[in-house]
Amino acid sequence: MAPEKATPPVGTGGAKTGNTGRLHTPSIPTNTSACKKRITPEQIRDAAQADPVRAYERAGLAGIRRDGAERWQAVCPLHPDKNPSLKVFGDGGFRCFGCAAGGDLLDFYMALRQVDFARACEDLGDLLGLTGTPNTWQPRRPPSTSHARPQTPDPPLIPDTTVQAMHRALLADPARLAWLTERKHIPRWVVREASIGLGVGPCWHGRERFAIPVPTLDGNGWRDVRGYRPKGDPKILPWQKGTGRPTLYPWPWVCAETRLVWCEGEWDALNLIGRGIPAITCTCGVDGALGVELPSLHGKTFVVLGDADAAGDRLGENLPDRLYAAGAVAVSAARWEDVCHERA
Repeated sequence: MAPEKATPPVGTGGAKTGNTGRLHTPSIPTNTSACKKRITPEQIRDAAQADPVRAYERAGLAGIRRDGAERWQAVCPLHPDKNPSLKVFGDGGFRCFGCAAGGDLLDFYMALRQVDFARACEDLGDLLGLTGTPNTWQPRRPPSTSHARPQTPDPPLIPDTTVQAMHRALLADPARLAWLTERKHIPRWVVREASIGLGVGPCWHGRERFAIPVPTLDGNGWRDVRGYRPKGDPKILPWQKGTGRPTLYPWPWVCAETRLVWCEGEWDALNLIGRGIPAITCTCGVDGALGVELPSLHGKTFVVLGDADAAGDRLGENLPDRLYAAGAVAVSAARWEDVCHERA
């Protein structure tokens, strides 16, 4: 049976009690430090469900008292509260009947400490004594085409030597590199792992552009190099005729993740990845996203992050049904201005 198409607001955190309400919209700060260890949201939610009182006390909720079977109460620290109006439930969720905040332990901690999702995972992992793996998550750069599947003549895969030559050209241009890191907020490690470059492609009209290599869905080579010029018209162009078909980017690097943000552009996806948030987009904009053939998305959850314009409206309205049809179990929608104050 197909999953119910519930579209919870960002910030409800996925608690199962049914008593959750809108808490807040989590922020995504520009400079999120990398987590010391990889603690999954599922570990934190399991810990909260196993012992809700201990978990919420460690998260900063004081004065918790029993209020019935599988329910506790406390004075809510998220608003001026004289009488205990915050309820903690046996499944690890909470709800305040004074300020209407609600969600799971992660939502509570993000609201209380005013931190982003990645920082909340790290902090709660320490507070709850959870064991995580070292945070070695990084995009997986596709191998050289010397190990790739056989090339097809229309279009051929783009040689890795070409991609790496443009990457070295960017690293040798401090001004252009600084523009990416300071204006687009793309960290150096993302520039390196994504092989972002600088050069002139066959269809770039002889003008130098930033080069965004696009891997094949199986990660066995480069199917396109998107040429970006900030004041170009158009701003972005495919490498050559036939390579500009819509595709998910950067799918091979994030396909193992169960929670993903879908955004509208390649720079936005790399920006979020640089903040420790697995993200994807579709090349060729919203039209591409609404027409691209999707891989299996079985078991994945998505936040669709659209721009504040007509195209963003179309994405938020039409993409969730496509994601559900491909196997997603939960999809919510948000806008950039809802989730962060600064954007690339």
